[in-house]
Amino acid sequence: MRTTAAIAAIVSLLAACHSGGGAGDDVCAIRYELVAGQPSQRVDRIWVADDGRSVARSVDTGGDGVPDEAIYLWFDGSGDPLVEALDIGADGAIEARSDAQPRIADVITPFVVDLDTLSDGVDLLQLSIDLPSSTIGPWNPTRITYQLPCDQGAAAVVSTGEGRDRIGLDADGDGDPETVLNIERGEDGALRGWTVDTDGDGEPNDTATLVYNDRSQIREVYWTRPGFFLGDTYVQSRFIYDTSGHLYRWDSDSDGDGLLDTRIVYGAACFAGAP
Repeated sequence: MRTTAAIAAIVSLLAACHSGGGAGDDVCAIRYELVAGQPSQRVDRIWVADDGRSVARSVDTGGDGVPDEAIYLWFDGSGDPLVEALDIGADGAIEARSDAQPRIADVITPFVVDLDTLSDGVDLLQLSIDLPSSTIGPWNPTRITYQLPCDQGAAAVVSTGEGRDRIGLDADGDGDPETVLNIERGEDGALRGWTVDTDGDGEPNDTATLVYNDRSQIREVYWTRPGFFLGDTYVQSRFIYDTSGHLYRWDSDSDGDGLLDTRIVYGAACFAGAP
């Protein structure tokens, strides 16, 4: 990963935390009450290293206290992501990794994704959009991602101005992007939403509109995909906070049928010590 020592340190962090008490009140537990519209027992547990630059996340799909896989995250001194790694089996072996690239338009972090670390090459380009919310150490749990085949080309800012950043993906290198994201900002510079043109015809295939609460935290994400969902526009995600302004729950309807597909509940220990 970053270095052999870095891997050993974060795996040791995960192992020590599991041997030291499981899902006690002082451990950040994220509970998936619904997955794909069905009741779930999944519990993820999060530990942040003392230096605040790495995070270990165990994934316990059955809720039996035994991790099925682990996710390791590294950050730089400013809290920007560097590497995400997937450890299937939570045995310390890294099967897949994502390497962060320089941020685009100050809102998107591209990742180049290697789905098999035993082979050479990049499999996917992932564009990660962080939404303003609570953070767990340096990690922001509220983000929306787009995954694209690596043959879609590198992402680059095509033009900016008037509260909009146009980000293009030029697969064939002819200077005419096949996929375009238009990032919309408000007069205060805050992210207000985006459109995605996935076929290069100039018409948006997806439109996201963001609504904030009075703390400037993301409250709702409205999604529009004409001709696909049961309603043209619907609430794709809703974020609920506790009285201290910490993230408590994330509800998601991924297919626009008005029924919840995912419900994630964040334990109070996840934000212990946060303002």
